[in-house]
Amino acid sequence: MKPIKQLWLILTHGKRVADALQKHTFSVDNPSGFELIEVSPDRVHAKFFERLEIFEEVDTPFGDVQKIHIVRYVVIDFTVIKVGEGLSLIKILRPPVSIKSFSKKLMEAFAYEGALKKASFNLAEVYSLIQGEPAIDRLVVTKVTASQVPVGDRATARIEVASITNALLELQKEYNSPAVKLEKIMISARMNFELEILDVSAAGSIYCTPGMEFYLEKTLF
Repeated sequence: MKPIKQLWLILTHGKRVADALQKHTFSVDNPSGFELIEVSPDRVHAKFFERLEIFEEVDTPFGDVQKIHIVRYVVIDFTVIKVGEGLSLIKILRPPVSIKSFSKKLMEAFAYEGALKKASFNLAEVYSLIQGEPAIDRLVVTKVTASQVPVGDRATARIEVASITNALLELQKEYNSPAVKLEKIMISARMNFELEILDVSAAGSIYCTPGMEFYLEKTLF
């Protein structure tokens, strides 16, 4: 399968997810809201819709100004996965540039009785989990980005290392310092006869195939 850009959020809440979303359904009269696609005890697949209406003024060849009514829709496809009592992981597929409206509506659905934060990752832990997976028969770390890399007695740098084998090991071989912070890692692996791709940053930017999601989840909870 092809890798997909994702955004993960961690939600703490008191209400049942399906019930909260159901009460804020998107409709003709409600310009922003949710649509439930599939509901199971531990997982809710839904979509968020927002209707945006604007008027644009266009100069016509006859010297007057014509107002054009434009309607745009924002659609966010997401899945809410239960990971504990009152704790859920939200996976947004192909997220838009901004999720401000989505986040606001979600908090409204839960009556502002909860919290929402973007997931972040310990990349060394992610790599360790993948590297130790028996099902992987070939692992390549194609690129890593690191900061706080010591390049002198009083100097540090942010560097990017590329490799056809293992960029992380190359980085550690040249700059073996506990102060080094991994910011981004790109991994390709053969797992169960399938090519799996992971491009993830410590700050939470995700681009991956489904087979790699398990390892990201395991470092969060």
